[in-house]
Amino acid sequence: MKKLFLVFFSPGAAWIEGKNIFEQPLDDHVNFIHQLYREGKVMMAGPFRDGTGGLTIMTVESETEAKELIERDPDVIREILRPEIRAWFPIDWEAYESARADSFRDAVQGLEAGDFSRLEPLFGDPSSPDCRCRIIEWYERGLFASERRALEEALTCACFLGRTEVVDYLMAQGVDPSAGISTGLDGFHWAANRGQLDTVKLLIRRQARLETRSMYGGTVLGTAVWSAINEPRADHIRIVEALIEAGARLDEAGYPTGNDLVDEVLRRYGAA
Repeated sequence: MKKLFLVFFSPGAAWIEGKNIFEQPLDDHVNFIHQLYREGKVMMAGPFRDGTGGLTIMTVESETEAKELIERDPDVIREILRPEIRAWFPIDWEAYESARADSFRDAVQGLEAGDFSRLEPLFGDPSSPDCRCRIIEWYERGLFASERRALEEALTCACFLGRTEVVDYLMAQGVDPSAGISTGLDGFHWAANRGQLDTVKLLIRRQARLETRSMYGGTVLGTAVWSAINEPRADHIRIVEALIEAGARLDEAGYPTGNDLVDEVLRRYGAA
């Protein structure tokens, strides 16, 4: 399979000082490159407009072949030109856009189906600031304009994953964290369930609703308490405390729960 190589021609040792490429004796070079074109080994070629050199695009089997051919250029041999060969991988933008569109359609389907764990790579990597969040990128390109339900689920998914910066961004765009409920839990419920303390704190600061109910009938506090007992994670107790301090209704915690640690926290906040 043929590959593409860029050959940059710059002045060599025998380049006539003070003259540009149009004034150099390069007829043999032009004829040589033209012959390679006729053989199907050159795609395009020509000088730079500023006269400082030129470029040839070669289509050959290997860099070795490109090098061997260019070394036969009469004006490279005479050292009027100095070549530099670089392998080139041009992007097929039509295929690229098609793949991106397919990726977005797959993401929309996954978000609406609640396939949150699979979609995690689309939300960026918090440990790598240079890793761009595809969800934000798609939003800024306007792809979610006709996919409001998927956008709401994207915020819920961000809560599920603990991608606090994505939650903050989407809420700043007016997305409601209680709207994406195709899984039966909204974003606040998932943040509490999954032990995402930073996300819970953000939702509290942004005054997300505390008393929305999941498909199981629990509020955010009720979900946090159930999770602390049945699916305990490191920050569940602190999430329970943060929710109560934010004004969550204590009677939704189901006291007494039968869990000594949880009940001790609830009593500290007035449960009886």
